[in-house]
Amino acid sequence: MSRIRIILIIVTILSGLDIGLLWSGGPTSLAHTPEQGTVQIDPISSNNPAVAPTVEGVQPSLVEIRPPNAMVDALTAAGAIELMNKQQVVLNVDGLVSQVAVQVGDTVKAGDLLIALDAAELARAAGRAELDLQTAQADLAKLQESNSAGDIAVAQANLQAAQENLVKAKAGPTKAEIAAAQSKLYSAQAKYSELKAPPSGSDLDEAKAEMMKADIERQNAQREYDKVKWRNDVGMTPESAALQKATIEYERVLAKYNRVSLPQSQSNLQDALSNIQKAQSDLEELKQKPSAADIADAQAKVVDAKEKLDKLNQGPSPADVASAQAKVKKAQLDLDEAKAKLQNSRILAPVSGTVLDLSVSVGERGSVGKVVATLADTHQLKLTVKVAEVDVTKIKQGQQAQIAIDAIRDHQFTGVIESIAPINQADKDVVNYPVTIRLTDPTLDGIRPGMNAVATLTNAEVKNTDSWLAPTTALRKQTDGNTVVMVQRGEKYTPVPVTTGETQGEWTLVQSAALRKGDKVLGSVASYMDQQATPGTMNQ
Repeated sequence: MSRIRIILIIVTILSGLDIGLLWSGGPTSLAHTPEQGTVQIDPISSNNPAVAPTVEGVQPSLVEIRPPNAMVDALTAAGAIELMNKQQVVLNVDGLVSQVAVQVGDTVKAGDLLIALDAAELARAAGRAELDLQTAQADLAKLQESNSAGDIAVAQANLQAAQENLVKAKAGPTKAEIAAAQSKLYSAQAKYSELKAPPSGSDLDEAKAEMMKADIERQNAQREYDKVKWRNDVGMTPESAALQKATIEYERVLAKYNRVSLPQSQSNLQDALSNIQKAQSDLEELKQKPSAADIADAQAKVVDAKEKLDKLNQGPSPADVASAQAKVKKAQLDLDEAKAKLQNSRILAPVSGTVLDLSVSVGERGSVGKVVATLADTHQLKLTVKVAEVDVTKIKQGQQAQIAIDAIRDHQFTGVIESIAPINQADKDVVNYPVTIRLTDPTLDGIRPGMNAVATLTNAEVKNTDSWLAPTTALRKQTDGNTVVMVQRGEKYTPVPVTTGETQGEWTLVQSAALRKGDKVLGSVASYMDQQATPGTMNQ
């Protein structure tokens, strides 16, 4: 048996003897049990709270309760300060970069302009989409309106005309139509013969005489004009007008003479021949009517006209209305998409923060999905450390931490465990779990990402001022099911109800508002708090 154990037993026996004498006012009956090696003290009586209860197995003594963190090792680990979140900004539309409104290091607010794309083509697309929507809406409105009497009258007239045309097609051409076609053919043949025949002598003489007469009149007018041509206003004189008129007349009769005297051109003859062929074709086609194709075409036009009239009388069908409504919805979606693309040509900051990176410049063409900027709130910081497998069960999410930063030695920062990785992220030989600690200080001035820091973690229960560590042997179950500890109050011992929690070796975590620092309870332990292991350090 160790020296400490022997000393504790001796102290415990002596304390028990003194307590027994104090409770009874005289010597207490002690019974030695060789088999157990303990001293039995009479059990506590409900009418005598000053009497100590029996502690089986170990002589009872007074043990001071301790703070709940007295048996928890201080765990420390090192890491580097990081940003909590980075927000990447991507393009949602293709376009040419026309403006970069920020620089790396600038602080922006949510909604501030970062980058602008050339929006001219996107604006035109939005305009076209809006016109398409208006057209679709107008078509739907027209379809849903009641058909007017005028529309029905026009449809009736079209049906009557189609029916009359069918009757005419079945009857074939009239004598007058055939005579007109034959007359057209004769006229074309006569024209061709006239063009091809040489000019007659009388026509030629007449044209020549007209030309000579016109030439004489032109010459006379020229002589009269020469008499006054020295005048400044010669263009306004009758002589000038007469010369102009005579010249025009001469050119007209000269052209007539040339037509009569010269043979016709090949193109004029070809045109006349084509007119003959067409007139013959029209006449033959007219004589062969009515053809099956003509009758079928006329019948189809009657059917079409009747369907249109029936449709006007019946109004639009549900299918037609549904189709028109679908076109309106599609046009609206197209417009919304076009407007969204136009709006996305202005890339705005999604969150407030600092610009960490820009990856575009003016004149560069960007495509959908390209990362153009990175933002982050530099006041939202975290520290990630690695905790060994033997220590990770001692911490939990929400637990407080103290953070010392190498570059800022005059201040301790506070933090809280944000997350604990569920799986090992180290190699197979070293089992570590990354733990993320969020810095919670109201001001984080001077801290920059990348700085080295050390986190110290303590048990979260330290905050609870009603929680204490009491010897497990001090706990006593009452007949009513409650648990109490016997607390020394002056020269008496008072039972104090407690709520029990986690057991840590010889000690149990209890809660009671009646307990306070320095209280001593009846119980026993094999060692004292100052004999516990020194604080441990987490593996990094």
